[in-house]
Amino acid sequence: MDWKQPEGLRRHWLLEELDAELLFKQLPVGAAQGRMGDDVYDLRDNGLLRKRRTLAADGTVLATLEERAGGCATLRLGDAEYNWKPVNLMGTRWALRDAEGQTLFAYTVKPGLVKGVHVELGTAPPETLGIPMLLCWYAMVL
Repeated sequence: MDWKQPEGLRRHWLLEELDAELLFKQLPVGAAQGRMGDDVYDLRDNGLLRKRRTLAADGTVLATLEERAGGCATLRLGDAEYNWKPVNLMGTRWALRDAEGQTLFAYTVKPGLVKGVHVELGTAPPETLGIPMLLCWYAMVL
């Protein structure tokens, strides 16, 4: 499955197989709205020197993605922590891994002018991956 832009270069992406979308807002800069099925989320970029992205619903932050050295990041969702990092030298393949090192999903960047990625599912059932998939894709296209 793929995150793709249905409208050319507009900052709007769809992941049709999971009924998900990400749409950047005009203001404030860096703000986006994500949707997974009927659930709608607000995504924000909060940080200058140390990037911290958040995903919230109804004003409550549900997940954060905090950058670490080397381009890696820690995704926190409830009590769980995941590692988001590049898995090749070119930085074209990224994976979200749990504490045991199991890959939940991986994104492989597609070449070309229009940014998109191919999504490969790992060990987790797809219905549990909505929030992490939205937050990680948001961080990649921000």
